[in-house]
Amino acid sequence: MLSVCTLGLLALAATVSAAPAPIAAVPSKISLMSCKASKRDIDAMQRRSLSSAGVPLEDYYSGTDLQWYGNISVRTPPQTLTVVFDTGSETLEFASTQCSTCSNQVRFDPSQSSIYVDEGQTSTIDFATGIGVNPVESQDEYELTLLSGRDTVTVEGLTATDVELYTITKQSAAFDIDPFSGIQGMSSQAGGFFSGLVQQGLPSLFGMYLTPEAVGNAKLTIGGYDNTKFQGDLTYASLSGGSGGTWLITSNQITVNGQTSSQLLNEQLVIFDSGTSSVVLDKETTEAIYAMISPDIKANSEELWNHLQQDR
Repeated sequence: MLSVCTLGLLALAATVSAAPAPIAAVPSKISLMSCKASKRDIDAMQRRSLSSAGVPLEDYYSGTDLQWYGNISVRTPPQTLTVVFDTGSETLEFASTQCSTCSNQVRFDPSQSSIYVDEGQTSTIDFATGIGVNPVESQDEYELTLLSGRDTVTVEGLTATDVELYTITKQSAAFDIDPFSGIQGMSSQAGGFFSGLVQQGLPSLFGMYLTPEAVGNAKLTIGGYDNTKFQGDLTYASLSGGSGGTWLITSNQITVNGQTSSQLLNEQLVIFDSGTSSVVLDKETTEAIYAMISPDIKANSEELWNHLQQDR
């Protein structure tokens, strides 16, 4: 899921939200790899200090596949929560017992953690893309109020201490149906849990295997990738200038069933965002794609695109 500010750029979901910058202290950022590397180099990285880990992911399905989320534990003692591992976000945030509007989510109780640190800084974040597939029609439709803090976080045996995080103290009604507690940012400048692991020596790599509900067995690999999920060599793409922490690349063309058109040959900037359940494109490109699928498909209202344009 991308913030309103981030969606000043054209967004495209790779397969299926963003967090605020804290008001007081500037968070420590760990830039992830965006350079070309051989398979031998990556294999060597995976043999360093910490070992990679596979995180089973659940599919939030409501008419279609919307989000994939997995377990983390925040302690001490451990409290298990579920988060979307979101390539469109930078930090870690999840529902807390201070959030009276988070009744559908498992909530973290700061008073039960002996090492939780309340940093006392509050902030509000709005999202320009939602959890489902409907357009976001107002800036405050998806909104979170957050409180900064620190604690120890563990995912599948990998533990990061003194993790900068945010607890959700209030959320807008649009979040009420979510089955997960929060978000862990996996952007190219990820903070929170993943940043802590990279500082401890975990390779700054991850792989996502996102499958339809009918297939199942979706997985996040932290600190590497699962080479049983693909054939051949990996293809690497450099990040475009001005990516601002997003996984932003330049696309030279879009194809539909192997076919393209003059409109789809236009160069575009594309953001790969695992926490956004929609594909967002300009009206002309959208209509060109629809025309190659079926003349019966009509574009959605212009409300979403106009909203995104206003926030540039």
